[in-house]
Amino acid sequence: MPPSDNSSPSQAAGGAARSEQNYLEQSAMVAVLPENFYGTTLSSHPMILVYVPESPGGEGIFSLKDEDKTLLYTTSIPVSGKGGILAIQLPEDAPELEVGKLYQWYFALKLDQGLSPNTPFVDGLVKRIAPSSELARSLEGKTRLQQSSILAENGVWYDCAAILAALQVVDPTNSELVAEWTELLDSVNLSKLTKASLIPTAY
Repeated sequence: MPPSDNSSPSQAAGGAARSEQNYLEQSAMVAVLPENFYGTTLSSHPMILVYVPESPGGEGIFSLKDEDKTLLYTTSIPVSGKGGILAIQLPEDAPELEVGKLYQWYFALKLDQGLSPNTPFVDGLVKRIAPSSELARSLEGKTRLQQSSILAENGVWYDCAAILAALQVVDPTNSELVAEWTELLDSVNLSKLTKASLIPTAY
């Protein structure tokens, strides 16, 4: 369940609602997350997906904070400017997420060689959970596509989305993968992203 306190993230780019189109006149950056901007993971270093529209390019700044708003990690990420769904992989040398703790991540796009109060950004919440013995057993020996379905059924958003995105980069014309990806995005009212290119930088 998502947190019930005041740690909820700011909806979308620059704190705007997901439905508003206030960035680059076309569309806003969007966190590829359910509408409450919260998801769980089994990974100590999960992959986070962010839709970035066409832009002048440059770089984005990714950062991670814990429940006390302490900055744990930050890095710059090159952005080509072409637009698409960007994979942000928390690297192994970053602090690992602890089981049962809530973290907030941020991704800001530097459009004018710097950060300012008007810098477009998205953020979201992630909580690492320990798999139940039943879930762990059900994942054993399965293909990655099968694992994504099992994770979806158990509400493990980040890992399900990461697997489907990575598989599509390798096999973008696979109709079964496309259908699964479309169904996942439709389930959280992000159908407008089903045709977005997947940027394979971190897959």
